[in-house]
Amino acid sequence: MQAATAEAAEAWVRAAVVYKRLPGDSPLIGEEWITGPYPVLTSLGALTASITALGENRSPVDGFSFGQHLADGSRSASCPTASGTASC
Repeated sequence: MQAATAEAAEAWVRAAVVYKRLPGDSPLIGEEWITGPYPVLTSLGALTASITALGENRSPVDGFSFGQHLADGSRSASCPTASGTASC
């Protein structure tokens, strides 16, 4: 699925550009990439990683951190990332 999406990505963006009548040098073409093929490919990558982990009898969130311990012992809310945490 990921390979097929990647293969179709340029045609997908080109179709959106033609439909919206964007000039060939428009910076809005980048927006077509970041709202079309890019998030789909990113999501497919995350889905693949999750399915692989489950197939190996692991949790898809192994290694993720979901908050930070503060000096007073409380935890701050944060968004999970594979390499640590990021502010939401």
